[in-house]
Amino acid sequence: MLKSKGKISSNDKKILDALIENARQSLIEISEKTGMSRQTVQKTINRLEKNDIIWGYCPVVDLNKIGKKRFVMLVKSTQTLTREQTVNGIAQIRKMMDGGKIGELVYSGYYNGRFDWIINFYTKDIVQAKKILREWKLSFEDFIDEIYLLEELLTTRECKITNPDYEQAMAEIL
Repeated sequence: MLKSKGKISSNDKKILDALIENARQSLIEISEKTGMSRQTVQKTINRLEKNDIIWGYCPVVDLNKIGKKRFVMLVKSTQTLTREQTVNGIAQIRKMMDGGKIGELVYSGYYNGRFDWIINFYTKDIVQAKKILREWKLSFEDFIDEIYLLEELLTTRECKITNPDYEQAMAEIL
């Protein structure tokens, strides 16, 4: 049960840990791992979803096998970026990327450190990734101090799942 905003019970944490490990496991498997009844697990998951603690579920996909590549943009904002401009920028980013015309937004996070934003997306190749980078530069030119594009060469682990082909893939790129 949620105790207060941002705090979860030890049972909630057990169920969340089980889902983070493998979101596709059955309620019975989670029940066995946590020592709770299947009904308690189901009710807890429903409540965690309702309270937006669980946002959703997604598969871990080998992008190379479906003809996609993952890219990361590191963005340093100018000091003049206001909260309203940031919120509007996030909306514009979602509009640009959610349609999937030139790429698919996987992750976007706001950070404290050298870079303010880390944007993770996939697209078919570096040409498309550079188009996205140019569009970002044009759309946010007044607010971007620095922007870098990185191409991921190898995913070794994602969502606590180790890439089963990482040794072979490492041998090919190193």
